[in-house]
Amino acid sequence: MAGLLDMPFEILTWIFKFLVNVKGLLVDSQQGVYRLCLTHSKLRSVAERLLYANIVMKWFSDHPPPILALSLRSLRLDINYVLESPSFVGSLFGNALYGSHLKRTWEPSFPVLRSVRIDHRRLSKQVNGQMSWKRDNFHDILPYLYLPSVEHLKLTISNASHDSSGNHSGRRCWSILEDDTSESWPMPTKLKPLELSLIREGRLGQILKVAKVANLTSLVWMWCYEPLIRDDEYMTSVIDIDQIAADLSHASRTLEELTISARTFDMCRRSLTMKGSNLQATFPPLIALRKFEIPLVFLVGFSPPRRPSGNTSSQQALDGNGHLTPWSLPENLEHLTLTQDLNQEWRPVDIVDLVREWLLGVKPGGPLPKGKSPQAPWKPYPPQPQIRPYRYHRH
Repeated sequence: MAGLLDMPFEILTWIFKFLVNVKGLLVDSQQGVYRLCLTHSKLRSVAERLLYANIVMKWFSDHPPPILALSLRSLRLDINYVLESPSFVGSLFGNALYGSHLKRTWEPSFPVLRSVRIDHRRLSKQVNGQMSWKRDNFHDILPYLYLPSVEHLKLTISNASHDSSGNHSGRRCWSILEDDTSESWPMPTKLKPLELSLIREGRLGQILKVAKVANLTSLVWMWCYEPLIRDDEYMTSVIDIDQIAADLSHASRTLEELTISARTFDMCRRSLTMKGSNLQATFPPLIALRKFEIPLVFLVGFSPPRRPSGNTSSQQALDGNGHLTPWSLPENLEHLTLTQDLNQEWRPVDIVDLVREWLLGVKPGGPLPKGKSPQAPWKPYPPQPQIRPYRYHRH
């Protein structure tokens, strides 16, 4: 019969876990595992994993905890913790910001925090139907925008506007910021890339307006429709194009890269409608924009336009949906990617016709100069959300 030292690593691990978990076999579990580590080098390689499997830090009043905030450079939170747990983190940052404002002096509690991420890995492809967005974390994210050293923010923001719970200090901060015209608030001058997920139009504009992100150069925004949320203000099946254009106008002078994506359940796509003009007609003057990625339907509507009888100039809009006119896009645009997010009726052949008319209408010296060859890496219908039917690059 093989001895204890001759047993495989997996068997020893199972035995030691049994000794630790069964009450009474070891008088002190941690002390017993520690003794196993001192018995033999092979036993130590197994028992040491159990010794440090769970670390508990106890802070007592006579020994204050270490001030970790002064050295914190990066913070990453899971979306489940942010939405399902009490908004402890939002209150923590909110109290630091709100308290400093009352004193009229800015004493940063997180002086070197550069990156904050509220991760939504489970929502990268499509909205997770198992997630219950019952909490509103919109007001909790305000303090992140005013961290003195923040350089990158990736935030997932829910849209449950009627939720009465959450960070009340954050709500007070929002109201003060909207009414206060003084210069006492810190300016996030180092914040250049901003990534926002799930947030809807209207609230996007509130963030860009209230945060005063004067140096913002890159914005990544994931539009979302979640039918499980009962909300008549923000989470609706209506895509408000005019509101999107108004929201983007708050960063019209500094944005160089803009990426917009859209997600919802496949079964909900047919229920989506658009409000207002198409985005190409109301597009804000993003004078610095060089790279632009956007769903095709946001520019030209859900369905191809119906052509009237007779010849129609490629430089004229055909109907309410219209077609992509070159002069309606930013003049400094160098890279354009049209995605098939939320697409149902646009076939590859329709997209080819659209792009052909667009290129035929390009004028010399216009926003998209003549002589540049577009790329069309699409696949046969039905299109997939990740397929990009048209990509333009200025060389």
